[in-house]
Amino acid sequence: MQHNSLATMDNLRRRNTQGQDVNATCIFCGKAEETTKHIVFSCAITIWKDIYVLNSNKERNRWQVIWCAVTWNIWKARNNSRFRGVQFLKEKTYQDIIYFSWLWLSMDSSFQYNYQEWIVNPGACL
Repeated sequence: MQHNSLATMDNLRRRNTQGQDVNATCIFCGKAEETTKHIVFSCAITIWKDIYVLNSNKERNRWQVIWCAVTWNIWKARNNSRFRGVQFLKEKTYQDIIYFSWLWLSMDSSFQYNYQEWIVNPGACL
């Protein structure tokens, strides 16, 4: 992301791997050109608009895991929509983020919450 190297439509066009006739509109919102900046910061799918100050390393580490789950699932949904023709479903992407963040967090033995507790109130589990 820092080097603007994600394979977004604007970058694919710039690299001449996608023709100018290919639709470069954001697959999620359909309102703007698909750029890294748009997908991560301004698209309607962006779900980290409320960032909280974290008080401990444990919280910070857990938020990093959640960040990875968010970005990975959004990118996976984008690729499935863009290249496989799968319809983007915001609720499915959200459920995948919840599931994978819990799955990855639960690999840490200090994370003692079951999936039901996590889906009811993820914020309380951090």
